[in-house]
Amino acid sequence: MQYKNRYLYYSILPCLLFLIAIGVYVSGYNPPTQNPPLGNLPAPINAGPNSQTKAGSLTIGGNLTTGSFTMAAGAGADKVLTTNASGVATWQTASGGSLWYASGTAAAFDNDIFIGGGLYVQGQRVICPAGQNGTDSYCNNVCTTFYVQTGTEGADSTEYCYNKTALTSGNCGAVGGCKASDYTNCDSQSNNTQQYACAQCKYINTTNCSANNVLGSCTNYDSATYCAYSGWDNGATNYHCSAGTCVCDSSGYTTTPDGKDNDCDGTVDETSCTPITTGCMCYLSTCATYCAQYTDCGCTAGTRYGSPTTSMCDTGTNGSRIINVGCAHANTSCGYGIKCSCGPNKYY
Repeated sequence: MQYKNRYLYYSILPCLLFLIAIGVYVSGYNPPTQNPPLGNLPAPINAGPNSQTKAGSLTIGGNLTTGSFTMAAGAGADKVLTTNASGVATWQTASGGSLWYASGTAAAFDNDIFIGGGLYVQGQRVICPAGQNGTDSYCNNVCTTFYVQTGTEGADSTEYCYNKTALTSGNCGAVGGCKASDYTNCDSQSNNTQQYACAQCKYINTTNCSANNVLGSCTNYDSATYCAYSGWDNGATNYHCSAGTCVCDSSGYTTTPDGKDNDCDGTVDETSCTPITTGCMCYLSTCATYCAQYTDCGCTAGTRYGSPTTSMCDTGTNGSRIINVGCAHANTSCGYGIKCSCGPNKYY
């Protein structure tokens, strides 16, 4: 029995292990998809002297140092290598043509790009190559942002803001630059286009529409400023500016003059009552009642002769006949003579 166990251990068990190993190898084996010599795996990138090509992308975590650099895709004469926000580089045509020049050999190109080593790439042509007082179409916007105010400032006047006509001749400053849009260069230019107008209750303040090239806009007068409502310049104290508009504050009517056009019809302290004063008459009531028959009128004074003389605006009759010295009445059946004064008691 002991010899049988040894035989099993030294002969049969190694055979089983060998068969298992062969099975694992066969199950993981992928046969070639092409006949020899095709279908071989690509050679790995190595440090050898031969040229190598990798079909897919290559990512390098550290710096890349190269003796020369070629980016073939999109390359062309006078192209500029530009990246997007993600760092992807492409060849692009430089703005204006892209000529190369050394520092000091050309002056004032628009949109020049400094590329190092004293070299620039030209973005556009030279501005004003003739220098001071030359003419260049690139500078045709000189004076178009120089603004002037015209008209009259006032709550009932209109102010206007204009820009100046473009300086199209002699618009160059030094080589590489246009003249400034300032008083010296632009004041003599004619007014060009109305930018905005500030009418009733608005004005242009000194910092807007100015020679410092600030356009700005209208400013409203404060609410205490008088204005001619609907064109009625009558000095009514209830006409005033409000949020850039002339308004009239209506308050119905008052019983005494107040300098307002209370019904906003253009007439200050308007009334329909014509003052009247009666002669000596026989009237068996009060002057207040008598005057009320007239529109917007009330009693301003009323007297009868008595001892003493009594006000008759609100005093009733005394029912007795008095021989009036100051206001005698011929009708002997009249209890007394009365005199009434009527005047306005409503002002609109």
